[in-house]
Amino acid sequence: MTAPSVPIPAGRGARGHGRPTTAVWREQVITEADQTQFTLESLGSQISPDLRQEIEGSLEMARSAAVDAGLGWFGRRRSSFGGASMERAWGAIDAANEALLRDAPDNYVVGQLPRIRRRVQDALGRDDSRRTGLESVRLDTPVTPIDREVIVAAFHAANCEERRKHARVRSFRNMLHLCGLVLTIAAVGLAVLGWVRPDLALLCFQPSGQAVCPTNVVSTQNGDAGVTGQPAPLTPEAVAHRDDLTRAAASPLDMLLVELIGLVAATLAAATALRRLQGTSTAFSVPLALAVLKLPSGMLTAALGLLLMRADFVPGLSALDTPAQIIGWAIIFGYAQQLFTRFVDARAQTVLSTAGADPAARQSSGGGDTRPPIA
Repeated sequence: MTAPSVPIPAGRGARGHGRPTTAVWREQVITEADQTQFTLESLGSQISPDLRQEIEGSLEMARSAAVDAGLGWFGRRRSSFGGASMERAWGAIDAANEALLRDAPDNYVVGQLPRIRRRVQDALGRDDSRRTGLESVRLDTPVTPIDREVIVAAFHAANCEERRKHARVRSFRNMLHLCGLVLTIAAVGLAVLGWVRPDLALLCFQPSGQAVCPTNVVSTQNGDAGVTGQPAPLTPEAVAHRDDLTRAAASPLDMLLVELIGLVAATLAAATALRRLQGTSTAFSVPLALAVLKLPSGMLTAALGLLLMRADFVPGLSALDTPAQIIGWAIIFGYAQQLFTRFVDARAQTVLSTAGADPAARQSSGGGDTRPPIA
């Protein structure tokens, strides 16, 4: 038995949403709702009037959720972050398709069975009783009421599991954005502190006879003593005098320059790291969120790394004697944020693979349902 073709009724198009929406997933929902509507109309009187009305109500609910109908600006932002509209839209689509399977003629159900099996195999484990029950349904026999209930139950379980997987991806994406926001605020706050009080966030080094800052070099030697570029023993009075001159040499631009150098280095590291991530078919833009996290991380590691060096945290590297050396170390520390964020990269790849967003993982499993990803 084969499924009949589903013609598109003449003159019927997308219902009430002529203008493009703001996201790909919204267009996918509207298209999927229209396709289900076309199928419903092609089945005609084979679907009971009461169930037809329920299905059409679910499809209209999905379309309304796809365009955030009834929500103001703040509500749309909150829904986009939390995913309420996405869940409502795809949940309504799933409910409509499940209801259609309950009342559709046998040839339609049999025609949909291979697609449903593929989706269930992608979503449910091999030992799941709903999956094994679905695999026992045969294509060459009439669909019994029990078979129909088994199909609907397995399809519903697969839909719920897919939405849960993508909810985990969205939660991970939101966490990355929040961490990136906190790090950005910290980096901006440190830059403001360096601008307002450069003598507090001091990035100047003190080799013998010099105060070396990222944007300035000032002599602090007394008399005719030569500049050696290395620390030398000084009296307490000389140390205090040298510190005063070093603080006076600090510029409000020092911290800004170091953080900018760290930002550039982190951008390079992010571009290098993203090549190891597989593409994603979801609309959550996890790779972009990872890049956003790396940029402020590089700004902070560049500045904090130099502060640790100035505090003699790394023995032998506390007397940088040229601005070029300071900038060079800022590049190294900015790029070194990859040492910390690489664990986040690995976690992101795991989350994407688990959610079925990793194309390599899906290809190795033999493909999957062609339905647009929940996003």
